[in-house]
Amino acid sequence: MSNASGALSAVSAETVPYELTALECDLYEDVTHYVREGMNRAGRIGGTRKNTVGFALTVLQRRLASSPEAIHRSLVRRTERLERRKQEILDGTCREGMPTAHLAELWPPRHRSSSGGPQVGSEGMTPVNLAGLRLALREVEPEDTAAILAIYGDPEATRHLSFEPRTRDQVQAITDRSIASAKDTPRIEYCLAITPLGERRLIGYARLATEPQQAATIGFALNPAQWGKGLGTETVHLLCTLGFKGLGLHRIWAARSPLNEASARTLLRAGMTEDGRIRDHVFVHGAWRDSITYSILEHEWTPRDVLERDTADGAPADVAPPDADSGLET
Repeated sequence: MSNASGALSAVSAETVPYELTALECDLYEDVTHYVREGMNRAGRIGGTRKNTVGFALTVLQRRLASSPEAIHRSLVRRTERLERRKQEILDGTCREGMPTAHLAELWPPRHRSSSGGPQVGSEGMTPVNLAGLRLALREVEPEDTAAILAIYGDPEATRHLSFEPRTRDQVQAITDRSIASAKDTPRIEYCLAITPLGERRLIGYARLATEPQQAATIGFALNPAQWGKGLGTETVHLLCTLGFKGLGLHRIWAARSPLNEASARTLLRAGMTEDGRIRDHVFVHGAWRDSITYSILEHEWTPRDVLERDTADGAPADVAPPDADSGLET
């Protein structure tokens, strides 16, 4: 095949036959049947068919390039979600579209890119309102400034973070930016309030910032009064739920201060893996310091219906506020 302009050298291509093994043939047939029958049937629950098959095929084609173990885990998770939904319908407790059970439904296929990745921030996107066992994530509101100041203005709460205590004016700017970022198109930043389940009061601030290659960085800070209750691990789980189920991400990472051992336990307990150290990553308190990084991949993540409680958990993981310079850890 040659190009019309002649500016480039001729390019040729040919098809190379590849014979599938018996196991690969079985896997291909099972996946095809699963998409055409299982997902179509699930999409018609309640009498409304949802156009998710095309996107599912794209995702599953990508899965076929993964290891058999990763494919198996992905299918098991999908099966478990469908079984839970089926039981909710039978019990009469199904709440259609609630993000606690079906966060991915908040971002239907029309909000995804042609490559199958997330097209976040599309017009008309549903605000984040995600509930866990004891906590919930919601969008930041104008009334949250005082509660955020109680965290970001506290020397103890910010001791291990990538910035020094903020003034009220600085925190007001954080609130304003958090609200404004929720309306960005595309939306690349999710600055969220952490609240007790069933309440509106803010007890922490969380952030997920998307990056190229279906990745994101996360961070959070809790009010010191909430430390020691195991809420840090649940916060990480909720952010991973937002990233993996809601945005279709492949990788999520976080960073901490080398002295913040509580955050190390939090991130490891949430299923993340320590990746390494970034030297002289942050200039804070008049000196450079390193950061320890952690990550988790989509096929490594397991949704948690019941979150373990650990009294050693709860100190903040590093989180860069919206007004921080780029390159600071989150």
